[in-house]
Amino acid sequence: MNTIQKYFKTRTQNDTRSHKRINPARIVCESPATDGASAFLIDSKCYQSNVCDGNAGFKLEGSVLLDFGREIYGGIEIITGSNSGSHEIALKVRFGESASEAMQDAEYSHIVQNNVIKAPRNGSVETGLCGFRFVSLEVIEQGCYVDLKAVRAILHYHDLPYLGSFECSDPILNEIWDTGAYTVHLNMQEYLWDGIKRDRLVWAGDVHPAVMVINSVFGNVDIVPKTLDYLRESTPLPSFMNDYCSYSLWWLITLYDWYLYQGDLEFLKKQREYIIGLLHYIGEYISKDGIECLENNRFLDWNTSGDKPAIHAGLQALMLKAFNVGNNLLNTLECKHDAEYAKKMTVLLKKNIPETDNKQAIALQVLAGQLDAVQANQDLLSQNPLQNLSTFYGYYVLNARGMAGDLTNCVDMLKDYWGGMLKLGATTFWESFNMDWLENAGRIDELNPDKVDVHKTYGEHCYKGYRHSLCHAWAAGPTAWLSEYILGVTPAKPGCLEVQINPPPLAELGLKFVRGTFPTPHGVIHVNHKLINNKVRTEVMAPDAVSVLVVEDETNIALAN
Repeated sequence: MNTIQKYFKTRTQNDTRSHKRINPARIVCESPATDGASAFLIDSKCYQSNVCDGNAGFKLEGSVLLDFGREIYGGIEIITGSNSGSHEIALKVRFGESASEAMQDAEYSHIVQNNVIKAPRNGSVETGLCGFRFVSLEVIEQGCYVDLKAVRAILHYHDLPYLGSFECSDPILNEIWDTGAYTVHLNMQEYLWDGIKRDRLVWAGDVHPAVMVINSVFGNVDIVPKTLDYLRESTPLPSFMNDYCSYSLWWLITLYDWYLYQGDLEFLKKQREYIIGLLHYIGEYISKDGIECLENNRFLDWNTSGDKPAIHAGLQALMLKAFNVGNNLLNTLECKHDAEYAKKMTVLLKKNIPETDNKQAIALQVLAGQLDAVQANQDLLSQNPLQNLSTFYGYYVLNARGMAGDLTNCVDMLKDYWGGMLKLGATTFWESFNMDWLENAGRIDELNPDKVDVHKTYGEHCYKGYRHSLCHAWAAGPTAWLSEYILGVTPAKPGCLEVQINPPPLAELGLKFVRGTFPTPHGVIHVNHKLINNKVRTEVMAPDAVSVLVVEDETNIALAN
């Protein structure tokens, strides 16, 4: 037993995350200009200050804006040499998800975006713990300079392999899949967070799209059951998770999807009493006529806020979906009496299909089985498809349209909407996005006074201006959607003991090939679709424990190993 184990063993908490130090990728700007001297920081090899070190550094007298190339979560380390004078120098540090944010003092309440530190002479200092890509440093003492030997970001992350993968002949779709995977990866910290800048909290509704991405990219990782347990333990009944009635419904749906993909029966058994109690509690908010009458912050997503018919229709659909999955889970747990109660509630809820013209609510109605997918897509979802879309519920709109078989228009929607964020320099997907923002928009990695500063100018509700999160896990749903509808992999039995492969219509989608991998508890499935003579040839390699059904028709040829 070493000294740390001996003296701190009862007061320590293990951090399973890894940490990497990263040099800046480029210097965005500096003042006053130094004829490129600041470029020293990009290739700095200094890891330790040395009073006898006569090697070059960068003498910062004014300010410099650093770009670390991609959004990350963590802080920075500053290593200094012989500053001017013999004292510490006051240095203002600002973090930003966009270049312009790092040049402003912004207040969010959830993090410290800017602070003044004392840069030591011949020493080092670490500061910050937030989501950022850009950092500005400014000497605020006139006539002084800080001798910078190195400035590095300290990345905090879980070092997990990407067991799932996606590649096709369209590079934009590949980038969308990768960006969604990375967005969720960054938000996998102590728990599964909503955003790495804001709020850095566990929201039960936000968790669902992120868990679907984890199912498609990482497979069975501890952070999901840890997060679901945390939500359960912090929400004793009778109450709703996060004080949002819909979020307890999402917890049930997420629990079901996690069990479907991972098949962890022991984890499911831990939830038995809570599932039963929660379903009976929710059932108190169903009228005798089968109409939901939920209380406590009636919320779907920000784009439906204030639209009472849409919220009612969406909550009715979510309730039906929650009781459906609750029935399935309780039958799996052999709780027959309570499963019958859940089934009774589904019959009651099916009697009512509230009217709405909101695409988010309509998508939920399709996913709950209240509306025919093809008809709803033709009449409503395909009309002005990008109007009033949200990065959160856009995932469910994609799923509803995917169920209708409208894959070509779904791909167009992906490339226009999520691809729109990429056009503006995004390396992670945002809390919110509107296609109107693209008009005369500047990129988030540039300072261009002739263009609209998208980060500063736009946003609503709680995410106005720089408070707007540019790395939000609920926006990553397209990664899961591409794995399910374009790579074509869907679990048919819990734990992926049986998986269905639906070959995509490559010619219709304008694709030459789609290939990738999909994680299961039994190993990785490899899928390769190729367009040959206008037919899709599908090859599958799967673990022995996984039964694979490739859906065949006159447009494809299947070869399974």
